[in-house]
Amino acid sequence: QKGIGYGILRYLSGLNVLEKAGVQLQAQPEISFNYLGQFDQDYKGNDLQPSAYSIGVPVSTNAVMDFALDINGLIEDGELVFT
Repeated sequence: QKGIGYGILRYLSGLNVLEKAGVQLQAQPEISFNYLGQFDQDYKGNDLQPSAYSIGVPVSTNAVMDFALDINGLIEDGELVFT
């Protein structure tokens, strides 16, 4: 019940995280996964709706990537959508 990240850090890093809580781990994540939630239910029964206009570029072309792979997911119109 500590999640997959706990298992990866504990068993693949060679450190027992529980016993060595003060140890700075050397493993740095290369993948970011962000689940934003279920947006389609937020729009039901109220006057809010997504804009028909483009949001433009979501991230500056000059931005430095924090991760090699950045995944965002949400449920929209009953479908799981990833970007």
